[in-house]
Amino acid sequence: MNQRKRCSPQKIRQLGLTTITAHSACEGTPPNSREHILAAIASGAEYIEIDVRSNGKELFLSHDEPEDYEKCVKFDTFLSLIAPHEDLYFNCDVKTRGLLDAVASAAKSYGIGHRVLFTGACNGDGEKIKELGADLWHSLWFSHDGDEANEKQVRDAVEFCKKIGCPYINLDKRIVNKQNL
Repeated sequence: MNQRKRCSPQKIRQLGLTTITAHSACEGTPPNSREHILAAIASGAEYIEIDVRSNGKELFLSHDEPEDYEKCVKFDTFLSLIAPHEDLYFNCDVKTRGLLDAVASAAKSYGIGHRVLFTGACNGDGEKIKELGADLWHSLWFSHDGDEANEKQVRDAVEFCKKIGCPYINLDKRIVNKQNL
């Protein structure tokens, strides 16, 4: 695949434009696979989204708890594939708490610690994420408790983001309405 030229997410943000994320399984590839990574690199997207888990020793790409970690792409493999692409950042959807330091440390070892964007099970760790030199997109999931509960979590997220300087809120599409926007 030929790689398309991309701009850095910072440049896009300065221009007030929209960034594009190649989510896991983009282009019909298996989720969190080597094929997914290569398709995302070739796509020209500014971000590639991956799901990260740990077996207690190493980090792996997997949305759900894997039966066999050896069948998963290692996080180090992912980093080695994207490191040469200077304007490609990654959205690290952390599936379990306690992985921030390990993810940031691994990314820094490849010289790309500044290219990490965290989402997922780390919403409350905004200060820690800033200390690590990474970004946070505060993620909200749809609440089946009704519109009032969804509106409250949006209001709370806005206050949290103002407090820590988080530039984005990642909304479940079912929460998006005129009032919440």
